[in-house]
Amino acid sequence: VKRIVQWIRIQLLSKMKISWIYKPIHIVSKNFIIIGIIAAAQALTTIILGRRLPKDDFGLYSFLFTSIVPLVSSIVILGQNVSVVRYFSKYNFLEFEWKKYFRKISSIYIILIFIIGLAVSIYYNLGVAACGCIIISTVAATILALIGGFFRSNKKFMAAILLERSSPPIFLALLTIFLVLN
Repeated sequence: VKRIVQWIRIQLLSKMKISWIYKPIHIVSKNFIIIGIIAAAQALTTIILGRRLPKDDFGLYSFLFTSIVPLVSSIVILGQNVSVVRYFSKYNFLEFEWKKYFRKISSIYIILIFIIGLAVSIYYNLGVAACGCIIISTVAATILALIGGFFRSNKKFMAAILLERSSPPIFLALLTIFLVLN
């Protein structure tokens, strides 16, 4: 039976020339698996935290990591990750001084995030630990989005998706630190 299936597969791929279908399906299935695992981890994290945390702490977690961090990250990055993809997909990545650019833009991001994080924590009357959690999480999300843009420009889409979507586990680690500090 294995030989028959293998023979049919070889015949289909060689004579009918449908191998162009196999590669995109294979890439989409890898992407789906990565996103599915990360979504399952997010759902599991939410369920565990919902059961373990008091209502106030869970509300603060939800507010910080589903509202504040993505909003501040989007405001601060201002489409730079898309610009990185457009620029480096046209020009050679190694000829540009991308490390210098990355250091410069990251320092600007950190300063903006620090100011916005302090303003948000003062406005919502959050503690020092929550302020630090906002700042660190937003810096992590913003830097991961920028690095994801570098990966996308080099046509490494799986690594970019993994980086950009893996922020919630990083946020979970920061939440654990936040809970230990309080």
